[in-house]
Amino acid sequence: MEYDVQINNVHTLSCQLLTEQAKGFYVLLAFNYEEFCVVYETDGNLPKVLKKFDCFLCDSMRYNSSLTVARGFIAGDIRFTEICSVPKGSSPQQWFDLLHFLYSTKPVKRMAYTNKFNLKFEADGYRCYALMEYVPRSRQNIPNGLERCQNSVYSFKDGRNPDLWASMFALAIRKIPEYRNLIHKPCVIPLPAATDERNNKRYRKFMQTLSRLTRIENGMDYIQILVDREEHKGKSIEWEDLIQSVAFDERIKGKHVLLLDDVLTHGTAFLNFADVITACGAKSVTGIFVAKTIRFGSDGEIIPITKYKHKCFNENNLTTAELLDDCDEPMFDY
Repeated sequence: MEYDVQINNVHTLSCQLLTEQAKGFYVLLAFNYEEFCVVYETDGNLPKVLKKFDCFLCDSMRYNSSLTVARGFIAGDIRFTEICSVPKGSSPQQWFDLLHFLYSTKPVKRMAYTNKFNLKFEADGYRCYALMEYVPRSRQNIPNGLERCQNSVYSFKDGRNPDLWASMFALAIRKIPEYRNLIHKPCVIPLPAATDERNNKRYRKFMQTLSRLTRIENGMDYIQILVDREEHKGKSIEWEDLIQSVAFDERIKGKHVLLLDDVLTHGTAFLNFADVITACGAKSVTGIFVAKTIRFGSDGEIIPITKYKHKCFNENNLTTAELLDDCDEPMFDY
């Protein structure tokens, strides 16, 4: 079958190269310089070609027996508004109209995408950054923007789209002061998931790609899970049980560590792990997160939290974290 290829509004060399490599039917529609939606032949090579240009598909769903629709994130330098390859005699506009319709009716869960850390805060003296805000699913009637953040957090937790997440974190890490200072012995260490199986699913491919994109050492194996444990989900953690379930590698010594986790709620696990990593001889520890949980007041208003600190209960051997409401003290420069 013969196809008509059309590039509208923005014509770059990258777009031309993309159309030369992609085969079959596809229609791409960009919303801005970061997000796009697409309909394409399910058996075609478009997803692989897009990945070469740092464009990643997610939230995909079958439209019919031969077509797939998806939303994607542009992590690279390619710029376009409309690109299509449709059978000769077909009207490209009808497919663009279809994409507008499909995504205005929300057939798939929309995600939140970003190429920078939008939140900065302090946890017991450790500088921390998060890509987005998070509201637990137990809370009702949340704005659409925060619903998209929820979907993104669960996507990361489930180990979906590791290349996409690695690209977002890589772009964000390059913009923080710590990246410019990480000249000697930097590494990224993910805070381990509850089980070894979940840890590998969430982090293995993601960390390999992140290390390649940032040229920062992959420290995934610097914290080894010895015993699987139950999820704590922000609750108080019995520190003795937690610390005995993992082992810290001596290679941590002398490193500038970016300690990565999915969500920071109370800061308990992050602070405890950061302290142990510091005690192991790390030169510095900086926290990086997919999201930071929003705290609500009794009236439903959001309470801004910019600082977290340890609060120990020696009588029951628990270590939790105390949240400090936003105050007039200056935060660190970004």
